[in-house]
Amino acid sequence: MPIRKGVVGVVYRKGKNEPEFLLLHRQQGWKGWEFSKGGIESGEDDEEALVREIREETGIGKVKVRARMAAEISYKYPAWYKSGYTGTKQSVFLVEALEDSVSVSQEHDDYTWVDYRSALKMLKHKGQKKALSESFQALL
Repeated sequence: MPIRKGVVGVVYRKGKNEPEFLLLHRQQGWKGWEFSKGGIESGEDDEEALVREIREETGIGKVKVRARMAAEISYKYPAWYKSGYTGTKQSVFLVEALEDSVSVSQEHDDYTWVDYRSALKMLKHKGQKKALSESFQALL
């Protein structure tokens, strides 16, 4: 079975002293904090998929894609996850939110804007922590 190509959006807004990052609390499949992410659909390029996923998962329609990061996130899907794919390989993008109002999709039950140190503590997966660190460095 093939690997699913995907995207991750490290979404931030300008805070008082430092950037604030948008974390979503996942409730589908597993529970924990993560960035907006998803698969690339047929006919989409990476940035189109990224903007669509952010809009679907957060309701934020106005964004500026700032950079494609060097980090990529890869992982295998658990055996119970029936998707037709063995895992995913996700490209990471740094994305500035140009509006603040968030409405999460059914995949998530909460969201929060947090500083870098808080986000690093809240994220569960190593790949997302690495993506956060690389994105934060790019903003300095």
